[in-house]
Amino acid sequence: MNRARLTYLAFAMYFITGVICMMIGAEMSGLVEHYQRPVESVVLIISAFAMGRAVSAYPIGRLCERYGPLKILFIGTIAILSYMMGVVLNGFFPLAFLFAFTGGIGMAVQDSTCPMLLSRAFPSDYSSSLSAGQGLYGMGGFAIAFLAGLFQSKGFPLYLTNLLLAIIGISMILLIPFTSWDQRNTEVTEEKIVPCYAKNPKLCMGILGIACLIYCAICNCMASYMTSYIEALGFPQKDASNILTLYNLFSVAGSIAFVFILKKISEKNILLINSLTATILISVMLYLKELRFYYLAMALSGFLIGVLFSIIIALATRLYYEHIAIAGATIAMTGSAGDILAPLFSSLIIRKFGISAIFNCIVLLLILFTILSLLVYCLIKEKKYGDSK
Repeated sequence: MNRARLTYLAFAMYFITGVICMMIGAEMSGLVEHYQRPVESVVLIISAFAMGRAVSAYPIGRLCERYGPLKILFIGTIAILSYMMGVVLNGFFPLAFLFAFTGGIGMAVQDSTCPMLLSRAFPSDYSSSLSAGQGLYGMGGFAIAFLAGLFQSKGFPLYLTNLLLAIIGISMILLIPFTSWDQRNTEVTEEKIVPCYAKNPKLCMGILGIACLIYCAICNCMASYMTSYIEALGFPQKDASNILTLYNLFSVAGSIAFVFILKKISEKNILLINSLTATILISVMLYLKELRFYYLAMALSGFLIGVLFSIIIALATRLYYEHIAIAGATIAMTGSAGDILAPLFSSLIIRKFGISAIFNCIVLLLILFTILSLLVYCLIKEKKYGDSK
């Protein structure tokens, strides 16, 4: 029964963090009206959220190691709920940045606690459970986008969407006191997940961190500029929106599909195969510039790319299986850096070279990501060095 509670808490946390990561974008028009500020001002709330996640990720990982994930999860869930409701109920715009920073701290709690919870709930299917969590994260994003659009079209108050989805967080707060975590057995329990090995674990961790930074920068640019880029090529706005929706939909589908694929194929193989295939697909797409191939390439790329964050987390936490929370937090911290840097550099590139240059940069980043995936493939082993069994 306790395992079921741990599973619910981890998957609910993935879902609700998917909600808060898409919240500002999904409710942008309502927030612009609510605060009476232009879009370029409201969008800065996202930067405050990313900053909160970046600066708190590592300290939270240390706290999870010391006090266990449940106490930290309780605090993180409260932080998330304060962000969800504070941004839409507060009328003082500068205060929205404080709520966003707090929400970023809640997001960092997910990065540390969920791998710990799933390592105990699914020790033999750890990587698959992380992929399932990534799928629920995507579903959370879809949920708020759908409900926000529906409720705003009906003229309902802006806060109603967030209030409805906040029920998930409230259920977590109510469940945590009835869930147990024996911190004394953490090390023994975490060893039940299948570890991986490297001659130089710190080097591999650095490579995985850089890969995560690049991955988050790619995803940030894809989400921010895909529709604008396709429209700039002369294709209709409807097609541009459909292609972005298809990309997001297949990202979720891929995360769910890889729950089963990861039972048969190792993470490092999937990391290399998916990154290489996505690089080829997007490169050919940019060369052909045909609308039909944009639909095909972005759907397949979403299917392949959507799971890669959980793959990186799985490899990092298996590599440092005795310190899962710290490993997950370290990777998340580098990913947050990608989320912060991507908008800064992409805006400079657009001003100097135009929107079309962004996807050329995405291809270059994908090539670099594939090279790092190849290094991971070569350096990380499934057995200890010298173990011939």
